[in-house]
Amino acid sequence: MNRSGKEQKVDQYEQAVGVATYAFLCEYNKISVADFEKARADFRELGAGTVVLKNTLARIVFERHGLEQVAEYLAGPSLLVYGSEEVAPVAKLLDKMMRRFRGNLGVKAIIFDGSIFGKEQFKSFTNLPTKDEVRARLLGVLQAPLGNFLRVNSAAQRLVTVLSQYAEKSA
Repeated sequence: MNRSGKEQKVDQYEQAVGVATYAFLCEYNKISVADFEKARADFRELGAGTVVLKNTLARIVFERHGLEQVAEYLAGPSLLVYGSEEVAPVAKLLDKMMRRFRGNLGVKAIIFDGSIFGKEQFKSFTNLPTKDEVRARLLGVLQAPLGNFLRVNSAAQRLVTVLSQYAEKSA
């Protein structure tokens, strides 16, 4: 690869690392081009990008961004899945793909908000709730007191009705 090609790659990596609030550094092999392109499209739908890395050039970019520790994970074929939106859906999709391509796709490291996590922590990212799940839970929490109030009020109203009918019968 000539110098201008390397500079283009470094610029591409700079752009990816610069905008990302999270990134999954993955290893991959023996994945067909069609499957790989489908995976890229699936990640794009979630607002995530993918870049196949040249490890030496990627090391330079990560060092520029103060992420020198990533260098220890840059060996063999490397793929960077990155984004700035929600991390949970991307982690769940990556987990699904890892099960599909068992042994041919795996996580080496996770970069999240400037911190680097090993592949052991990947499962915790897949267990994070999505924004929609958090909103649904919050709505449930906010609606619970109102629902309880209405049930208690309804029960009290029935009690008053029963007592008034009893009073009418007794009179």
